[in-house]
Amino acid sequence: MTGLATTHIVIVTADSGFGPAAWATIIAAAIAAVVAVAGYVLTQAWARRERRAKAFADALAAVEDYLEAPYRIRRRQASTPEARATLTSALSDLQARMALHGAWLEVEAAAVAEAYEALVSAARTEAGTQMTDAWNSAPLTSDADMNLNVAYPHPDSDAQRLLVARSMRRDLRLWPGWRMRPFHDQDAQGQVQH
Repeated sequence: MTGLATTHIVIVTADSGFGPAAWATIIAAAIAAVVAVAGYVLTQAWARRERRAKAFADALAAVEDYLEAPYRIRRRQASTPEARATLTSALSDLQARMALHGAWLEVEAAAVAEAYEALVSAARTEAGTQMTDAWNSAPLTSDADMNLNVAYPHPDSDAQRLLVARSMRRDLRLWPGWRMRPFHDQDAQGQVQH
């Protein structure tokens, strides 16, 4: 050759497509994000369920305390203004607790609130009559009298409690369509519900 220099121009173009490594990184990041979000959502759902279960238990405890009131009145040891004031104050507090739980349920769990209101109504009817009887009994004067030998049954309240518990279990499900019991339920009268 005659000494002429030839120049070769090499044009390097970048590959604008994603290769397998880039796709693997994107997929791994997406999976990690989905797992993190799912974990967060599940943790929050369990925490919410736990808070609701505690609130439901407190609501039931208020009614149970109210149903125990006839026994407390019957076991009073004096018929003084102070003893009456102490008992009536405690009963007022119970009424306020039940009303508070009923209001909370109206806001947070309307289906449960309806069943709870029926339970409270039954408890007021049964325990109210029993409290009147207990107030009309003589105050206790000895330790032996503490064994009352008197029962204050509350079958209507017991039946309503079963319905409230079922409603609460239904409300506490993480997934609304999921049945907590794999077989059939029974209603308060023992009848099978399919």
